[in-house]
Amino acid sequence: DLDKVNYWYHKAAENENKLALYKLGEFYELGKGICKNETRAFEFYKKSADQGYIDAQYKVGYIYNYGTQIYINKEKAFNYYKIAAEGGNIDAQNSLASLYERGEGTEKDIEKAVYWYKKAAENGCQEAEKSLNLLLNS
Repeated sequence: DLDKVNYWYHKAAENENKLALYKLGEFYELGKGICKNETRAFEFYKKSADQGYIDAQYKVGYIYNYGTQIYINKEKAFNYYKIAAEGGNIDAQNSLASLYERGEGTEKDIEKAVYWYKKAAENGCQEAEKSLNLLLNS
């Protein structure tokens, strides 16, 4: 029952449990058993990210990159993607490579873009493999 799950996630979040904070972010973002509230979702994702939860770090980077719930901030997107990429999040590795390739949020650096595309591709990201091939064959 979503009400019970929601209750226990809120209880765990009160104790700064990073997984609970992340899950509450999802609940608010998707409106799961709760009124949809993207601002509140971002707050929970950010708290989780700041406690080192890698998936939340990627999510916060994504939100800053695309401005889905807040204003776009490519520098902050870059910083969160970098932390999550270094922590092993494949989507963050691919996204970080893309920012390096385009010089968004950081200086353009093709060598680093290649590195992160390769890393993501090695971890099974097909999108990174395609981007790497396009970059190397352009």
